[in-house]
Amino acid sequence: MARRAINLVAFQAAWFATVLTAAQGRPWAGIATVALVVILHLAAERWRTREIALLTAAGLLGYGLDSSLVLLEMIRFPDKDIIEPAPLWMVGLWVSFGTILHVSLGWLSRRLALASILGLVGGPLAYWSGMRLGAIELREPLWQSAGAVAIEWALATPLLLYLTRFAAREES
Repeated sequence: MARRAINLVAFQAAWFATVLTAAQGRPWAGIATVALVVILHLAAERWRTREIALLTAAGLLGYGLDSSLVLLEMIRFPDKDIIEPAPLWMVGLWVSFGTILHVSLGWLSRRLALASILGLVGGPLAYWSGMRLGAIELREPLWQSAGAVAIEWALATPLLLYLTRFAAREES
């Protein structure tokens, strides 16, 4: 139980640090926080290879999905980054999300419909919070961009949890 709580707190700390520093034009500070959270997460993992694969999958999936939303003009990132269309700090957030998949959210791995509903609600709330903090812009009309983010997370959350469940079978 303590590990789950620490895992969730570390994720939330990384989220806030990353979003706040991106909004202040210092995204590297947030990326450093994500790197620290990932290093500590991997140090506690028994199956590091599996976990690295899952974190990589989360980062790549997030980059692809958020880049698609940028290209479709649903979201916009005010800062310019070394990678585009989605910035590196946003990829870091997806990787950070990957750290909670089998620890804090592991109970959802066999409840994929519920995971989809939670993604449908949680994704837009996180992006809206990021918008209120100045790190991301949801384009007008707001209902349309929030709906696109909702669909993104309604698909991504159960997919990543399924990959977590699939990878757990491979370790046995």
